Amino acid sequence: SPLIKTTGNLQQGMLKTYLTMLLFTITLVMLTLILL
Repeated sequence: SPLIKTTGNLQQGMLKTYLTMLLFTITLVMLTLILL
């Protein structure tokens, strides 16, 4: 059904956003540790 497909796409988008934020946070921490 279309509803399941939409929910799947939404979860995939949220996962991508979460992974991007996680990567950004790790990069920020790494830069902070290097600069300190």
